[in-house]
Amino acid sequence: MEGMSEMHHTMSHMHHGSSSGIVGQALGFAGRLSAELLIVLTSAPVLHVLAALVLLLALAALLRPFFASQS
Repeated sequence: MEGMSEMHHTMSHMHHGSSSGIVGQALGFAGRLSAELLIVLTSAPVLHVLAALVLLLALAALLRPFFASQS
């Protein structure tokens, strides 16, 4: 019976080690993906598009009262 308990403990330890390896790989993948996204989002063309969208939204917010008062 004692040998069975020892084998169960070893199998449990092996399973825990492999599951933590999967979690580590998933976290590593998520980290690399977020770093790549950050690089893309801070590139000049993307920043120009985002700045243009912000300016268009600001212009729309400024012109909204003017068009609302004409109706």
